Amino acid sequence: MNKKLEFFSSMAVAFIVLILVFLCIRFSGQGKFATHGGTNPSDVKCIYTSVWPDNEYTRLICEPESGTIEYILDGSNAGYYAIFYNNISEEEIQKYIDQLKTLGYAEEASASESVSTGVLLRKDETWISIAYSEGGFGIRISVEKS
Repeated sequence: MNKKLEFFSSMAVAFIVLILVFLCIRFSGQGKFATHGGTNPSDVKCIYTSVWPDNEYTRLICEPESGTIEYILDGSNAGYYAIFYNNISEEEIQKYIDQLKTLGYAEEASASESVSTGVLLRKDETWISIAYSEGGFGIRISVEKS
């Protein structure tokens, strides 16, 4: 039964991430995100690490104080960067969202259901999509290009 709940939780998080990506594009005004060669799967690299990366995307946000990095999707050639965590509570994730807000990010959209929540934040041309469910969350950083 626990495996079923875990599967449905993962699917719900994936669904929320897709919705937030759509909202990010829809409400960006122009919808002009960098594609740098499209969204070909070969443009995205999966990196298994536990170390916070230092790059043009991660310098736009603060590092969460809690949790363990599970893996990274480096889609910088496709205009985004995503970091996935586990071992973090919902309260710690909310604290992280509040930290992003103190850095000037404003909440543009949010959605919740029984097992997962998603939040879309924006500051200037930077969009942060956060999706989380019990014990894990993902951060997707996108930069709008003019």
